[in-house]
Amino acid sequence: GDLAGALAHFDAARAKLRTRAARSAAAGFVTPGLTANRAYTLAALGRADEAAAELAHLPPDYLFLARMRFVVPLVAFLARGDVDGAGRLVLATSPDLSVGARDELMRDLVHAVASPAATGAGEIARLREELRDREETRRWIEKVAPTLLSRFEHAQGHDAAADGASDAAAD
Repeated sequence: GDLAGALAHFDAARAKLRTRAARSAAAGFVTPGLTANRAYTLAALGRADEAAAELAHLPPDYLFLARMRFVVPLVAFLARGDVDGAGRLVLATSPDLSVGARDELMRDLVHAVASPAATGAGEIARLREELRDREETRRWIEKVAPTLLSRFEHAQGHDAAADGASDAAAD
């Protein structure tokens, strides 16, 4: 999608909260949601410092705080091509942390790249299938995290070539 357009949308929504009554009514869920989505979008645009500043404005009781504290840095790492940094974050975070479907796929791709020995053939097949079947998600990952996708596909290509070579040698 259009990340700059999404950012403008969040800013326009914030601007509509002009009165104290509107800000008060929005304070519990709307304002933190706008802040969280703005942080995520800034991270996807490669503006990690601004994303972190937005994240710092989330209230401690925000329902999705733990999720946002994971996915915003994850996307920021990936947007700047730092798959290794993303890998350290993924490996240090519980896989049980609930994230959205797109972020879960990115987390799983990062895990497969960061820890290939711990990623079985069934998981690799699932990831390939999801990338093939979820075209919109794949396009988003191609736009925001092309290095991740390249490393995943490169690693899998090498594994397939190595499997083929070892099969040929066994014959």
